Amino acid sequence: MKARAIPNILTLMRLIMCPVFMTLASTDVEGLRWTAWVLVVVALATDVVDGALARKYGWVSKIGVYLDPAVDKIVLLTGFYQMTWWGWLPLWVPVVLMSRELIVNSMRSGAAIEGKLVAANWMGKTKALGMSLTMGTGYFTRAYYTVEGEWFTGWLRTVQGMSYAVTAASVVFGVMFVYLHRRVFFEKTAEGAGEPEQKSEEEGA
Repeated sequence: MKARAIPNILTLMRLIMCPVFMTLASTDVEGLRWTAWVLVVVALATDVVDGALARKYGWVSKIGVYLDPAVDKIVLLTGFYQMTWWGWLPLWVPVVLMSRELIVNSMRSGAAIEGKLVAANWMGKTKALGMSLTMGTGYFTRAYYTVEGEWFTGWLRTVQGMSYAVTAASVVFGVMFVYLHRRVFFEKTAEGAGEPEQKSEEEGA
């Protein structure tokens, strides 16, 4: 195995973990719920690790450029949809989050086809961090509180508050993203345009 393949292998591991932690978290066995939480933490942590390895050692591949962000979104949205399935969140929360991702990424893909690349920046990273913390807290609550009570209610309210906050931030950042790059998205590319235009990371989302 070539070392440069490690980031992609970690990405695929995260994808495989999704159905596993979903199944374990849905059981009534406390030990399995804790295992699900550990897998969630590992899945979220490997997202940081594979990105760091790719940047530090230059282990960047064409498939990794598309696979990594796609799997990241699958993992995070899976968590939010499962919390909805548990009855913890209203359905509109994951629907709004997914819709935002579809719209933003469709616009970025359209710009890329025209030779304009829009890099991610602090807004997208902040949104992803907020979703990760919310998901981790949600699965911790699911593992720790096997019997609903006063403490469970407090943690549940915390998860709900975090979910609403990150959803609102996601929408705001999405609107800011479109506004900041309105010229990229809404202006026609001149014929014979040269190399793709790489936008600064200080402007993206």
